[in-house]
Amino acid sequence: MKQRILLLWISPAFEVQLADLFESKGKPVITAANLTGVSVISLSANELDPHLWLSSSNALAIAAGLTQELQQLDLENHADYQKAYTRFESNLNSTRTAIEDLLSDLVTLDYLVFHNAYQYFENEFGLRGGLALVQNAEVQPSMRELLIFRNRVEQFSPSCILLEPDSDAQLVSTALQGQSISRETVDLMGNEIEDGVSAFSELLLGVAESFRRCLAN
Repeated sequence: MKQRILLLWISPAFEVQLADLFESKGKPVITAANLTGVSVISLSANELDPHLWLSSSNALAIAAGLTQELQQLDLENHADYQKAYTRFESNLNSTRTAIEDLLSDLVTLDYLVFHNAYQYFENEFGLRGGLALVQNAEVQPSMRELLIFRNRVEQFSPSCILLEPDSDAQLVSTALQGQSISRETVDLMGNEIEDGVSAFSELLLGVAESFRRCLAN
């Protein structure tokens, strides 16, 4: 049986090495940022926020695009792909409602985030938007940026700071020097979730529960 390869990515700008490989081989590619129904948030004039999957509407649009492409590549299983999409949509709609209920009484509270990764999630569920320690998790802030962050933290009373498993603990301690602020770790990439039909819904719900634990302090 001939092996089929399909690449799903945010855009070539985020996977330069794969872009060279797939463009030279002419493999089928789905660019999530370009799909109908996907909304993107710009970080700057030349850069978009890559955390598309933290929007349930984006996730559904990506699933629809993936379903259509798979149906064209594998006609024999056309109906199975449609059933899988319908199940995904149903699970996601239920998860969205559950998250709205979970966070509805916390949307006016302030909080901090390690890096600016949650805009899609915050926009969808009406959260205020966390003050970010860094804009890019791979770039260390300057001393001037740290001082600005500290000054802004002093202007309001954040419930806690949301971190990822690989957040720089030393940088966080330096930035929050003298501040008694609790810390909550978010499984942003779903690394702790087992593969399965409800895995994505579990990821979103896990993010929501981390927000709940943070904001309910």
